[in-house]
Amino acid sequence: MKWQPSSPIRSTMQPRLDVSSYKKDHKFDFITGEFVSGEWVEGLDAFIQKFIKVLLTKETPVIKYGLAELLPKSQEQPEFEKECEKLSHAIVSHKFSDSTPENLNGLGYAVEEIYSISRERIDGINYIVVELIVEPSLTSILKY
Repeated sequence: MKWQPSSPIRSTMQPRLDVSSYKKDHKFDFITGEFVSGEWVEGLDAFIQKFIKVLLTKETPVIKYGLAELLPKSQEQPEFEKECEKLSHAIVSHKFSDSTPENLNGLGYAVEEIYSISRERIDGINYIVVELIVEPSLTSILKY
């Protein structure tokens, strides 16, 4: 299933955050659910890892940043499209509670536009695929 808006969903959050400045972090394997010993990610790879983490995290009274509840679940195209539109707006407006003007923190500061969201099965694994542009004008297709 695929949702593609008639025009991209755009972030209005300012200032913009360049993903190449994302800080170094421990590498996490989302398939095994474990950290990869001795390996690190930074820049775009760190952003992708954080993007996936936010989408897979459930919001709780303590963890306020998760978007897992918004992942599209419907098997009917019209409902799937509504779910994807809601998720895309949540992504482009996403901000962590500790974000400050001096320390921008949130997907909405880096994601410029979302072009599509689809559900695909690849090598026996179900993925949500998000086609988007991040600062500085990099087209990325994120799969998780």
